[in-house]
Amino acid sequence: MTEICLPQAAFVPTTRFPVVLVQPPDVCRTFTRSHSVYPPLGLCQIASTCDPADVCVLDAEGLGWDDSQAHAEVRARKPLLVGVTVTSYTLELVERFVAPLRKAEIAIIVGGPHASLAPLDVFARCPSIDYVVRGEGEVIFSELVR
Repeated sequence: MTEICLPQAAFVPTTRFPVVLVQPPDVCRTFTRSHSVYPPLGLCQIASTCDPADVCVLDAEGLGWDDSQAHAEVRARKPLLVGVTVTSYTLELVERFVAPLRKAEIAIIVGGPHASLAPLDVFARCPSIDYVVRGEGEVIFSELVR
């Protein structure tokens, strides 16, 4: 099943999700003047292209989790692949967030504006990232999951 996690709906799943798409803690709040939190609509849109049993979307920022709680929740789902959106502003934050997951031998995939514009820069500045998707992720994501 696809999870769209809401603050009151935190739980430990009883099943494995091959792919977990994550909005890391502070990814919006840090880079908006109003310190707003936005739902991960892009990640939800990408998840909708796959079998709901294969993909879980976690909004760690919306749930108010810190990095260690977000990492624990991701690991609890035993993913083979973790996906994150990356922008020019969030490169360092994303690298810090995904590095411990990559050390746990979970593959990391990113997409988003900076990934589409400068994929080689993403690889150079974020050594924990295994895959970069350029353009519209909805077009290819279900194939990658398969």
